[in-house]
Order: sequence, then C-alpha cells, then structure tokens
Amino acid sequence: MKVGILVTDHVLPDYAEIAGDYDEMVVSLFDGRGWQYESFDQTLGERPRSLDDCDAYVATGSRASVYDGTPWVMGFQSVVADLYAEGGRYLGICFGSQMMAQALGGEVRRADTGWGVGVKAAEVVSHEPWMVPDAPSYRCVVSHQDQVVRMPDGARVLAANDHCAVSMFMMGDRFLGIQGHPEYSSDYGRALLEARRGKLIPEEVAEAAIPTYDTPIDRDLLAGWLGAFLTGETGSG
Repeated sequence: MKVGILVTDHVLPDYAEIAGDYDEMVVSLFDGRGWQYESFDQTLGERPRSLDDCDAYVATGSRASVYDGTPWVMGFQSVVADLYAEGGRYLGICFGSQMMAQALGGEVRRADTGWGVGVKAAEVVSHEPWMVPDAPSYRCVVSHQDQVVRMPDGARVLAANDHCAVSMFMMGDRFLGIQGHPEYSSDYGRALLEARRGKLIPEEVAEAAIPTYDTPIDRDLLAGWLGAFLTGETGSG
C-alpha cells in the first residue's frame, strides 16, 4: 500500500517540534500499518508522475482558501478533479475536504457560524461499511473558518454538527472528505489556536475553545475508520 500525501501547507517552525509537519502527522495517524508514503508539495506545484503511482491519496489542511484563485490552489484543484475522473481513492482533510467539494462542483465559502476551533463532536448521520467499530459520533480537533455550503451533485453527508452541516461527506465510494483534523493532537490544536488568537481568531472565540482541548479525542477510532476507507476494507484497517 502506497499513499501519496498532497501537502497544502506547512507547520510554522516554532511548532514543528510538537508533532512534525503536516505530512508527518498523516503518517503518524496511520502508524503501524506498514504503508509507504510519498509527499507532493502542492504549494510548489508538485504532481505525481502518474496518478496510478499511489494506491490512495490524502490531502492535508491549509491556511489558504480553495476559492482564492492562486496558481498553486488552481493546480491542486486540477489534481483532485483528475483523481476523481481516473477513479482514484482520495481522503481530504479540512482544506482537502473543501477542495474535494469545489473540484467536483460544490461550493465553499466563509462559514456563517464563524470560526470553528477547539475539540468538537460530530454526529454520524450515515454509516459506511468501513466505520468499524460502529459509533454514533466522534470528537476531533477542528480549526477552520471556511466550510462546504453546497455539496457536489450525488454527494452524501456522513457526519454533521450545529457548527458545520458537512463535517464528513462522501462522493461515490472512493472520495471522502472530513472537515475536522483527525491527524492533529490536542497539543498542536491548542498551539495553533494560540498563534492565531486575537489576530485571525477573535479573543472570545479562542477563550471558549481553550477548555475543549482537555476533553478526549477519538484519534484511534478515526484512524481505524479512515485507514479502512483508504485500503477499501470494511473492517478497522
């Protein structure tokens, strides 16, 4: 199993010691599976020689917006659209999930509900065979001000909460997006919030989010689910 990591941002140097760069967080999430990985930096326009070079792809989060029209973002959109057209398997995290929606005909914009930060729960509204063990909800770190407001035709919502109606969604059986960050530790989520509070994130929003980082996250549950999805299995991967 070879996984291509589509890197769409990099951790600030001051915080790299917490959990590494974003591609390293993805590798850590799926630790122990014996997979091979290759990273492709989308901000530099790196593209696999052939999309068949990897069995599946994971796209990371980013501080960018999928609709900002910069050349590398448009290049990344092309990669995602081509992957779908060629029947590839894709997991999009946060920005990667939003790009999945935009590249396939949906819409992404600033959330009317404002910044989503902290640890939040999402209710599973549609169960898939790879969701083993079964669970009615999951908790993970979130950090976003954009979200999917209209899914592509034919997509289906798998999980939602009051802040984000499209917390997890699927297109066909090979494209999956999750708005939260299963790869983030609570420590990294807290550090990222502190770096942005009072600058990008309003103080009152940050203050309300800080205590949530002390609540449990379902990292192992999500690693099992997403690992099974990436391998096309129906078990815990």
